[in-house]
Amino acid sequence: MNSVSKDRFWLPIAIPVGAMAFIVLLTFAMSRILLNVPKQIATAVALMVAFNILVAAALVALRPELKGAQRLLLGGVFVLPVVLGGLVAAGAVEVKGGDEHGQAEHAGKVVAIAAQNNAFDEPELKVPAGQAFKLKFDNKDPAPHNVAILKEKGATEALFRKEPFPGSKAVTWEVKKLAAGEYFFQCDVHPNMTGKVIAEGGSVEHAGSGAEKSDAVEVSAKNIAFNTKKLQAPANVGFKLQFENNEAAPHNVAILKAKGSPEVLLREPPFPGPKKATWDVDPLPPGTYYFQCDVHPNMSGELIIA
Repeated sequence: MNSVSKDRFWLPIAIPVGAMAFIVLLTFAMSRILLNVPKQIATAVALMVAFNILVAAALVALRPELKGAQRLLLGGVFVLPVVLGGLVAAGAVEVKGGDEHGQAEHAGKVVAIAAQNNAFDEPELKVPAGQAFKLKFDNKDPAPHNVAILKEKGATEALFRKEPFPGSKAVTWEVKKLAAGEYFFQCDVHPNMTGKVIAEGGSVEHAGSGAEKSDAVEVSAKNIAFNTKKLQAPANVGFKLQFENNEAAPHNVAILKAKGSPEVLLREPPFPGPKKATWDVDPLPPGTYYFQCDVHPNMSGELIIA
């Protein structure tokens, strides 16, 4: 087979395969960046990359005889937002988000804790009872850490839990109100990292007040589908929603007042499985609500509160 025949045979295969491989690689790389930067930076990076691709394609089409310096400039303009997003995602560039760290901290008491050398800097956290609060967590280690609040040591259900992440990075989370008493907190990755949460003062939830938690409402995901289209829970009583993701694809459960409603009653970040999570749902008045997976909108159903 001569060189001309080889070119005619291989080029029609190599060009689309190579282009597809590049698109897959670029999509994966961009997803890693956009999922690990503040949302205002993610939006800016995505728009810059899309704009640069369009401009570069237009210039190449209009001026096919681009010189080396011009090609280098185009490449630099395209790569710049990707590099910037990568530095932010890696923590090399600090971005002060008014969304997560500014406005959020004015909504209630802020409790701070840090992790360094595989240890928490505070063995005890004091929070107001009966009031939501902000938990500011600063991971100063390259190792991944998180904070999980349990009713007691060894409890299977978490009152609060977020996914571990590597540092150096600081985040602020909103924690729902806790009844007066003592609780246990830990890093799920390093069981030696533990402490005590003391909820004191504030408004205390007494047994029989209507704020008690009922038996857990269970739902699971498999083959990109929930195992049920209908969930039921008692009215005016807080309950626990236990969700089990049985597949590698990320899923979550979001409860809305109605399909397409901007009023969200519960929303937790999607996570890949196999894994279980249990969330507290605040008391709801009687009615029919809507639940869905934010990642896969075809996964949905009704939540009947009666």
